[in-house]
Amino acid sequence: EVIRNCHVLSGTVRGKTYVGGIVGDMYSEEVHNCTNKADISGESYIGGIIGRSYSDGYNISGCINSGSVTATGDYAGGISGYHGNVKDCENHGSVTGGNYVGGIIGRTTYSISTSLNYGIVSGNTYVGGIIGRGYMSKCTNHGNVNGIQYVGGLTGHNKDRGGYSDYGSNYGDIKGETYVGGCAGFLSS
Repeated sequence: EVIRNCHVLSGTVRGKTYVGGIVGDMYSEEVHNCTNKADISGESYIGGIIGRSYSDGYNISGCINSGSVTATGDYAGGISGYHGNVKDCENHGSVTGGNYVGGIIGRTTYSISTSLNYGIVSGNTYVGGIIGRGYMSKCTNHGNVNGIQYVGGLTGHNKDRGGYSDYGSNYGDIKGETYVGGCAGFLSS
């Protein structure tokens, strides 16, 4: 199943878990060239485009989120709260949550490539301008990032399957208490 060119132009989307501007939860589907301008809020697994996604391949591409994303719990992202392969996406909205908070994705074991974040990202642990915990290739963060532990301009905790990340660039201000870095708060493979 593929969703293309779906546009949410205003309003709010609220729920408890698995809340997204376009899709709440998906497994093998694809979302391409969609935009969200609604404010998204809930408890956990909250995303500007998708709340939670499981899939191989680039299943989220060319999407733009401009709405705010707010999670009272964990897993918040400008594009996806949890998981998903992301390519060529942008987030312009603020992203706020507890743990695993990212301008693009809160946490993933998949790949994020050539994506941009402009929104302010705030959380507690595992907080990154692009991803809270995971790895990426050629991404850029322009937003400020605020957290407590494992806080980075690109990733709070770089958890790479192969020990390799072709990071990208960070232009935002980064604030935290422990394990804080301009690119990565903590690096491990």
